[in-house]
Amino acid sequence: MEDENKKDESEEKKEENKDKSEDKSEEKSKEDSSDSPNKSPIERADEQIAEMKLLNAERKELLDREEKIEASKKLGGRTQAGQTQESKEETPKEYKDRVMANDLE
Repeated sequence: MEDENKKDESEEKKEENKDKSEDKSEEKSKEDSSDSPNKSPIERADEQIAEMKLLNAERKELLDREEKIEASKKLGGRTQAGQTQESKEETPKEYKDRVMANDLE
């Protein structure tokens, strides 16, 4: 139950952050479009670079969060990577009982 709640919360946070970043980029694009005729291409490029740096920083923060979540899953024993399954050998008596019960797989 806790795992599901944590997943739901993390997904909601990701969506909220995504919505916020989209809203910010939309606002900036509106500002840029209104000021575009007055600015030189170099100034517009500099603003776009600044915007990309901001968005990259937000993305880095989200990636760091995802890495922490994955690490906690691995350390918490919730993954099966690297684990071997022990197979139990069937004894002749168990085989006979299974065959006599007509329980063939």
